[in-house]
Amino acid sequence: MGQLKQFLRNQGVQMTEAEFLDLTRDAFRAALGETPPVPGMLGLPEAERVLLDSGGFFEKAAAVERQDPLFWGAIDYAAIIATALSTAEVAEMLEVDTSRIRQRLTSERPSLYGVKPYGEWLLPKFQFWKQREVPGIAKVIRELDPSLNPVSVISWFKSTSPDLVTSNGEASSPLEWLKAGYAVDDIVRLAAAL
Repeated sequence: MGQLKQFLRNQGVQMTEAEFLDLTRDAFRAALGETPPVPGMLGLPEAERVLLDSGGFFEKAAAVERQDPLFWGAIDYAAIIATALSTAEVAEMLEVDTSRIRQRLTSERPSLYGVKPYGEWLLPKFQFWKQREVPGIAKVIRELDPSLNPVSVISWFKSTSPDLVTSNGEASSPLEWLKAGYAVDDIVRLAAAL
């Protein structure tokens, strides 16, 4: 467990290893169904595994073994939650009251991006930079479809887009585009099309 503890600290995650493992387990259960994969399934003899799998006992475990995208989405979601900031942390960083943060999260067109996995708002870190909001990101977040999956949203912000070519001719991600101070309206247009 020492390596996990060190990794969490290096990532700025302020929770114990047990809390992180509980969070990860819950994310897997949410993504893969109400029960986690059955331990020991991968160590069974092939004939037993085939028999049990044909009866449907290990469908979810088999999906994990095949590196199902849903499994990796659960990992990504767990990482988002584990590294997200609370409304109090964001309020302190932005020097406003927590009620202002909640208002921005719950307005008809939110201007901060948040998830609410356990009844409390959490704000993924991608939208903050140098202890402030990424310039122009509030306008972009207002255009996002609220039904989009958080993993997809963050992946979109961080993935290079051929529609965003910088002055030096290189493709940029929406997030890097905003940080570099390029036109926010270019990102707003792309966000509205998601």
